[in-house]
Amino acid sequence: LHAAMPKSIEHYQQETGRAGRDGLPSECVLLYSGSDVFTLRAITEKSAEEAQAPPEFLAAGLKQLDEMASYCRGAVCRHRALVRYFGQDYEASNCGACDICLGDTTAVPDARVVAQKILSCVARVKEGFGIAHVIDVLRGSDTAAVRGRGHDQLSTYGLLKDVPKADLRDWVHQLIGQGVLVQAAGEYPVLKLNAASWAVLRGEREVRLIQLARKEKRAAAPAAPLAGADAELFEVLRQLRRQEAAKAGVQPYQVFPDTVLAEMARGRPTTEHALRQMSGVGEYRLKAHGGLFLKVIAAHCRRAGLSTD
Repeated sequence: LHAAMPKSIEHYQQETGRAGRDGLPSECVLLYSGSDVFTLRAITEKSAEEAQAPPEFLAAGLKQLDEMASYCRGAVCRHRALVRYFGQDYEASNCGACDICLGDTTAVPDARVVAQKILSCVARVKEGFGIAHVIDVLRGSDTAAVRGRGHDQLSTYGLLKDVPKADLRDWVHQLIGQGVLVQAAGEYPVLKLNAASWAVLRGEREVRLIQLARKEKRAAAPAAPLAGADAELFEVLRQLRRQEAAKAGVQPYQVFPDTVLAEMARGRPTTEHALRQMSGVGEYRLKAHGGLFLKVIAAHCRRAGLSTD
């Protein structure tokens, strides 16, 4: 679980790889906010200043940060985006794993028209305001800041009044991520247009916007042990692991991870030699917990009439 945006795609790739190292199915979640970019940018700039790093060092760090932000805001398959970032190609049309390919997001209808309204509003306020103000104008907000500048008289005022503020903010960030809108750096991050912006406004360039899919919640499928494992024994071993972890004051996986329990439930070892052969069972775990687990496995097999080892 990433509770905030990592500072580079390289970091993200490495960190998410840790989830599946035990061989079981895993799920990675990245919680992202546009403010993450500004927080990390400030940290990067301060670190470079304190270390008296050369300008190219800071530029490289900020470039990596922008690439990660573009990935978070992207509207294409996450797998394809990662693979292409590292210089390879991904031919599959659906990876079957990321939020976009699994249908957690849906394409916004008439995305180009929506984008044109947003870009037009940026142009109407003369590229002098940030995201919050542009959103207020587009949603027709009756605020002092909007009225005081006469922006309630603009042709773009209230053009997207029915769009929730969170969705509209997300679309602005997606346009930034696709390079058709620019957010200036510095203390006042105002929105700016570029050549790609005008191409969209003229209808010469397509854009894709996505939003979270609204669907009924589904009950999560129970985690299953590895194929061929004795499901009843697996649950017995999980209960034992929970008890041992509580006694030792550690997390259950520190006693034995699920993969080892599943291997025990499949191979049903009753000797230290057999248990030692299993991946994930080192000498410490063997001496600390192995004996008790072997006794429980043997007792279960006697009771159920199962073969061992």
